[in-house]
Amino acid sequence: MWRASPDLAEEVIREYGYDHIVPTFLNTAAVTNGGLNYEQKQQLKTKRLLAAQGFYEASTLAFYSNAEFDMLHIPAEDEARKAIRILNPISENLSVMRTLLAPSMLNVIVDNLKKGNAEGRLFEMAPVYLAKELPINEHPHERQTLCIGAFGPEEDFFTVKGALEALAEGFDLTFTYQRETTSWLHPGISAAVYCNGKRLGVFGKLANEINAELEIAKEQKDSQNIYLGELDYEALMSCVEGELRYKPLSPYAAVKRDLALVCDEAVACGDIEETIRKASPLITEVKLFDIYRGANLGEGKKSMAFSLTLSDPAAEVSNEQVERTVKKVLGNLKFKLGIEIR
Repeated sequence: MWRASPDLAEEVIREYGYDHIVPTFLNTAAVTNGGLNYEQKQQLKTKRLLAAQGFYEASTLAFYSNAEFDMLHIPAEDEARKAIRILNPISENLSVMRTLLAPSMLNVIVDNLKKGNAEGRLFEMAPVYLAKELPINEHPHERQTLCIGAFGPEEDFFTVKGALEALAEGFDLTFTYQRETTSWLHPGISAAVYCNGKRLGVFGKLANEINAELEIAKEQKDSQNIYLGELDYEALMSCVEGELRYKPLSPYAAVKRDLALVCDEAVACGDIEETIRKASPLITEVKLFDIYRGANLGEGKKSMAFSLTLSDPAAEVSNEQVERTVKKVLGNLKFKLGIEIR
């Protein structure tokens, strides 16, 4: 019987004796240490930042069917519908290459609910497959994408927003948010994410009509909150300026001030935060910590309370500087957004 040359060489060496073999090293070879490249390190860092927020990594197949687009009520003319069809699929359920991660994430959430897991936080980092034209005549773009899902009676919009804020802080970025929706998100509880003017993606609560159509128990639908988010990971990484560098802590204590503001219901939190930040370079952090609505505020009004942190790495922030900064903040808010202090 014919045997491959490596097998024959092994038999000869065994007869000759391994102890008689003198090891040699290739002249042009070099010993290298294994490790992760820059891109792999960034991906690992992203996963660790989300894991620190209580999210577990999910892994799904790169295929699904057109039924997933129908599940999310994606319009027929939407770009996401331009999926690459598999000529010989294993089954009709795996007949197209995914163009979104959200359908796969929602299916994972539904599977967990069916198995009795009433709450959870999940994320997936994986490519979606985007063709320049159909039928394809060249390799599609495999765009790395990040999808986040949170479900459970206690989860809300700020679960996902908080995870995104942690992600931004971890890469020394600042995210801004604008009201926006898609066919699969609730029109009043969703937003688009931006960084340096680039649109990264969208997140929010699953649309009520889609939630009603899920194949889960009725009591789960009534008490369940499902939130999804999908970000273009490549766009996110394009905002990161290389490796983070150590910044020494300021020897001077930061000063905090709380402001309770009354504004129209239509005024967005992001607009208020942006106006406050632009008022002074001393303002290093702005956090919303309370929202109040009541008859005493007037119809169509709400109260939003913010915590401001003021600091200067080179000197102590004086009381006069704090008062001037707060006065300027209030003046800008009134002039630009019609906001009054409560």
